[in-house]
Amino acid sequence: MYITLIITFSLFFFVLFLVYLIYCYAYYDEYQVSLYTEMFNKGRYTLVYNNFDSKDKIDYEDYSKVINLMYDKNSLKNIYYLYYNEIMTLDDFINIYYYGSSKIEENDITFLEIGKTNLLKRKKIKYQEIKVLNNEGYQSNLGIKENVVLEVENNSRLYLDDTEIVCKDNICNIDYIFGGLHEITYISNNIEYYGIINVNKDKQVIKIPLVNSLVKKEKKIDEEVVKVIKDSELEYGKYKLKECYLSSGCPSKSKSYIMLNEDGKAYFYTYITLDQAGDYYEGTFLIEGEFLVLKFDSHVYTVFDYDTKVATDIEAECDIEFRFKIEDKQTIRNNDYLFKYSM
Repeated sequence: MYITLIITFSLFFFVLFLVYLIYCYAYYDEYQVSLYTEMFNKGRYTLVYNNFDSKDKIDYEDYSKVINLMYDKNSLKNIYYLYYNEIMTLDDFINIYYYGSSKIEENDITFLEIGKTNLLKRKKIKYQEIKVLNNEGYQSNLGIKENVVLEVENNSRLYLDDTEIVCKDNICNIDYIFGGLHEITYISNNIEYYGIINVNKDKQVIKIPLVNSLVKKEKKIDEEVVKVIKDSELEYGKYKLKECYLSSGCPSKSKSYIMLNEDGKAYFYTYITLDQAGDYYEGTFLIEGEFLVLKFDSHVYTVFDYDTKVATDIEAECDIEFRFKIEDKQTIRNNDYLFKYSM
């Protein structure tokens, strides 16, 4: 009996050892690659960021701007309604800039490998570069890109993702930047433009005036609007949500905003992250004493279906008015929200 037990346990531990050998040398490394690929395809972008080898060069907020622009269809729809709805269809715009409709394969990822897997240690891998392709064949490349050059015209200013870029002799040198799509605001000859650029390789040179996506922001100035704006010292541009006083259902601070244009038009967008639902209002604004009055006649409600993974736009005409107290030239507030001027 003792001999049988010894042989049995010996065989049992031998089989366990063989399984462990297979796990270490034939399974573990391949499983890690599969796991990291699945992590990205399932949209777990915070974990993706935490496992980038160069995350110390880029903070999470800058990384999120790229990811939201490329993989949040609601953010893209918002940009479309602001800048592109008169020059192309929504479907065409989404086809160009949305990357969330296709999956990556394991060979689309370049990994940084640390160490080797053996009986005592495990190899660690980190994302170094991720090649992404959308359904229309447009390609980009996520990961740190070095020595990128942006060329501009004389006496111009350039904002990249809401941050002004310092340029010298019409050359803007960027030591490193997270690859992917980026928003730009370009001011040249007193005309303001909006655009989207695709940074996808080291030492890339982008001539900003020749960017295909560059569109002029409307400058049809209503003198009466200019007068009341100046009298109230309220800035034109985008006001981002900074505080929410609702007891529940507060919208995302990073995605919600009010836009005041010089032509008297106003846009109000709120986004509920948990529900993946967005409210977009379009109309006009005016100043009544110390109050900003927003009057909207168009409303688009975007709702996300978790079962089908499809977002649906529900468009409707409306007659809605919002009033905000003008705290100062860059701050507006009502009982529900506080917005601060951002650009």
